[in-house]
This record gives sequence, structure tokens and C-alpha cells, in this order.
Amino acid sequence: MMKSDNGLYKLIYEYFETRLLYGYYACGDSLPSIARIGDMFHMAPGTVRSALALLEKKGYIRIDARKTARVIYEAPRVSFRKNAALYFVPRRNGITVLQAAGRTFSGGCVHACFILYNGSFQLKQPADSGSLLRNDSVYPFSLSGH
Repeated sequence: MMKSDNGLYKLIYEYFETRLLYGYYACGDSLPSIARIGDMFHMAPGTVRSALALLEKKGYIRIDARKTARVIYEAPRVSFRKNAALYFVPRRNGITVLQAAGRTFSGGCVHACFILYNGSFQLKQPADSGSLLRNDSVYPFSLSGH
């Protein structure tokens, strides 16, 4: 696995790990190409390869030369609820903040961003935008109730 000095590959890893654990991708499915994943996350191919290498190391996918990664993980349907709890319970505070912030915007949309600060990701709402530092890496997102 390529060493990533900023840990951004973890975003890609966690995105696909979550989708695998919840059954979005089933055993035998192909993941998007490295180029497509790079476009989705606005990240370099090396960063994508690091994430995919970790997914392979953890037994979720198989990477064959010149082919898209193939899912080899078989999640039993009964594990989806358990996996959801394991994922969402530790993130309860962040989800609550997003939910509360969503009430303050018209149309039920939440606009916020994650910043990479001292090696960890932190959620910042628009009111916090003045506290963003020049050297932070900002990852905006929007959640919509539509």
C-alpha cells in the first residue's frame, strides 16, 4: 500500500467499507474504476489505490491488474442492523449536530464541511467558517431532505 502522508485515503476507505457492510455492494459486484473514484472524491489515483489496498487487506475486495476491484465480502443480511449500530452510535453527537443544523436552514438542507486539522476530521457549520485556518483542507458537503 502506498503511504499517504495526509490520511485522505481513509475517507475513501470508510465510504466503501460502509457501503460494503450495509449491503450496497454485494459479493461479486465491481467497484467503480480508480479514475471514477478519484473523480468522485477529487483525489489522486495514488490516494484511491491506498484506500483500495486497505479494503483488500481487510478482506472486502480483490484487486486484479487492469480490472476494477471486485467485492469478495459476503455480509449476511442479519448483520446489516448490527453494522449500522456499530457505525452510527459512535457518531451520534455529529448526527445530532447535523440534524439540529438542518432545522435552521430552509428546505431542510444542511451545509457544512469537514476540515482536516492536525490529522483528524472535524465538522464545521457555516457559523464556524471564520474559525477555518488557512492551512486546513476543507471538504464541503450538503445533505438534503429531498
